[in-house]
Amino acid sequence: MIGERRLPDVSQMESPHRQVIVFTHDIVFTTSMMYAAQSTQIPVALRCVQRIGDVPGATSDSIPWKAANVRQRIDALEKEVANLPAIWKTHAREQYEQDVCSLYSRIRATWEKTVEEVAFAGSVQRFEAHVRVSKGILKATVVDVNDWHALLSAHKKCCDITDAHDNIGPRNASVPDPAEVAQDLLILKNWVEGIIAKQRAFN
Repeated sequence: MIGERRLPDVSQMESPHRQVIVFTHDIVFTTSMMYAAQSTQIPVALRCVQRIGDVPGATSDSIPWKAANVRQRIDALEKEVANLPAIWKTHAREQYEQDVCSLYSRIRATWEKTVEEVAFAGSVQRFEAHVRVSKGILKATVVDVNDWHALLSAHKKCCDITDAHDNIGPRNASVPDPAEVAQDLLILKNWVEGIIAKQRAFN
């Protein structure tokens, strides 16, 4: 269905009047619930309950990667990047390369998430049955050719480094050192903040 999204009727909801606790394994439902809470300005606190080894019930303030928004993903990536210098110094080269390739896989996924969430301002969202006909469409116009070139270049670098393909021989990209990884993540963060800053003119 294409059309304007109907926001939840707050008067018919329990959450404005009392605390509501929801347990779910459904990522699609989780993202829909997060959108409903944001749209109605109802505060929401997310907790992740998971098994660590053989011990179930471990809780954390983090949410599953697939449900995290761009800024939440960048925050998580920054914490991982902060640990890279120690891994660089104390672990075997192969272990470091595996960690960095895995990290670039998530950086690449975050770049892809920015297209949905930032560049197109959420007009079209995965897991949603509607296309949002709103100011988000107008906000997409702030993304210029230079922005797209920066995005494509960064995304290509992630694709070259990630272990999603069996890269061998002269086409195999060298694995960046911790400083370069940190710089690449900063490029992503600055790109996101730059686009959002330009979009504020349409708020």
